[in-house]
Amino acid sequence: MRHLGFLGIFLILSGCGGGGSGSSWVSIPEDATGLWAGHLAVAGGGVYHMAGLFIEGNLYLFTTDGLYTDLRAGTYAISGDRLEAETIDYDLFTGLPLSTSAFSGHVETQVNLSGSYVSTSGEYGTFSLDYSPENYRGASLISMSSNWVSKFSVATVSIDTLGNFSSSNITGCAAYGTVRVPDPSTNLYRLTLTMTSCGMLDGVYTGYAFLTDDVAYNDTLVYIVRNATNTVIFDMMSRS
Repeated sequence: MRHLGFLGIFLILSGCGGGGSGSSWVSIPEDATGLWAGHLAVAGGGVYHMAGLFIEGNLYLFTTDGLYTDLRAGTYAISGDRLEAETIDYDLFTGLPLSTSAFSGHVETQVNLSGSYVSTSGEYGTFSLDYSPENYRGASLISMSSNWVSKFSVATVSIDTLGNFSSSNITGCAAYGTVRVPDPSTNLYRLTLTMTSCGMLDGVYTGYAFLTDDVAYNDTLVYIVRNATNTVIFDMMSRS
């Protein structure tokens, strides 16, 4: 845990006066904000690559190793260096909720997150994530602007240099909205999208996006949005 110390010094400037000193400590909670990468170890199972985004009390953890693919979305709180989180666990292919999980562990700001988890499915294990250097690559609408295509070409996204976002997929579902850069020094973007012709998914969503690497620098767009009904839309897209 980080601490900030304050030293108070009192001087008495008269006659045969003396001196005194005192000190106090103010505890500063650790901060999990940012992109993280590491692994998830399932008890009795395998060890899988896992990445995560923690931002403003919301967390998104995604695992994409082989047949073990899921997205965990929920909320977290930090007290001192202690992290507690609750997630809904979704299948990445179908988007359907599979279970819920409880995570607990320790966080060291911009260094490491580690602990254990247990799911209502009966799965349990441990996790360890390191602060990703991708946090430091910055953000700009020029970097984000491109035409993007999802795996198997089922959806496309277009983002221009003004931050205008438009998307469609093979089912006719469409989305439009805006991309904004809250902090040019950090690889994180804010999204506001409206989905139409998507059936039960129609509505307004807000969320986040970031750029990462597959075979080249910044060649992959990841975005995650949700709305009041707790629906989560997640996609990883490559520049077309």
